[in-house]
Amino acid sequence: MRNAALNAIVQNSRQRITVNVEKEAFGEVQIPGKGVGVVAKRSLHKGDLLISEPPSLVVHLDMRAAVPEKQRLRMQLEGVDRLPLLTKSETMGLMGHWGGDPVEDILDTNSFTVTVHAANDHHALFIQTSVSLCFLEYIAHMGRYPDVLYSRGSIMIAGQSENILIKKHLKCLLLLSDSCMYTFDPKTFTQNMYTIRDISPGEELTISYIDPTVTHKERQEAISFWGFNCSCHTCTMSPEAIEQSDERIQRINRYKKLLNDWSTPQNNATPEMARTLVDLYTKENLWCHIADGYRLAAHAYNAVRDRGNALRMANLAFGYGLQAWRYMGRKMIDMLDLMTSPEEHWTWGQRVVIDTA
Repeated sequence: MRNAALNAIVQNSRQRITVNVEKEAFGEVQIPGKGVGVVAKRSLHKGDLLISEPPSLVVHLDMRAAVPEKQRLRMQLEGVDRLPLLTKSETMGLMGHWGGDPVEDILDTNSFTVTVHAANDHHALFIQTSVSLCFLEYIAHMGRYPDVLYSRGSIMIAGQSENILIKKHLKCLLLLSDSCMYTFDPKTFTQNMYTIRDISPGEELTISYIDPTVTHKERQEAISFWGFNCSCHTCTMSPEAIEQSDERIQRINRYKKLLNDWSTPQNNATPEMARTLVDLYTKENLWCHIADGYRLAAHAYNAVRDRGNALRMANLAFGYGLQAWRYMGRKMIDMLDLMTSPEEHWTWGQRVVIDTA
């Protein structure tokens, strides 16, 4: 009986970890001038879960400083060796770029930042929902393995800050305006990809791969780090459209700063400014950030004791936050507190209504 149980455990360890993919929701297509992309096969609604998958390899970030290199590389290799056979094969089939130790190269080439214990305290490589999304054009530019990237399973090599490998399944065109977003839940150790707005059949599924709340010049400088030119609509606008977009981005950042300033009850952080901020997010297609716009609007209305509009904005913030913030963090709790009792929320009556008449 004991041997049978052990054999069952061994066999189970050789199986692939369950990955949830809504295969009927999207499909790969050739898009002229852009290459392989992913489009919706049916109508998708805001908040639809498209992909959910656990990591295959986790490595403590501090290992490079705390562990001698030879020992660290050996630990990483042993971690891969202990993966299920299929997972090991797929993991070692990942592309590298920098050379040197194969496992280290895979991590260096494809790792991302995630939060497990503190904000952005780990590097993570998400093949399915991150690496293929953020490095697809880079990989194609390098001319290496354009259809790459496989791995899955799960093993913790050390501590808290990690590099994480997850299986690639989805190819999305890389745009600065997004229709989807991915989140890593440290409680379930799962990477999930959601729609952030309603998507029509035939529409591309896209994810923003750099900070879209900076100017066009700053975005291009960030993109050049990866060695390719982005051909998305946002990056190829006319000079006039770029100037208008930059002006909206600058207003967004200026309004956010004012709306977050609670140092004095008398400032220009009015509900009208908050509504304009939400409009600017919409015009710039910053759907992954619009939850913060609604949250600041809820605060602004509550600060002048406009209970009805504060509740309306908090409800919208919470709805978008289910995707953008995902797990029950500080922002979600803040909006729940406001919706539960606006009068008892910390923002109630904290700003003076400025008479502009």
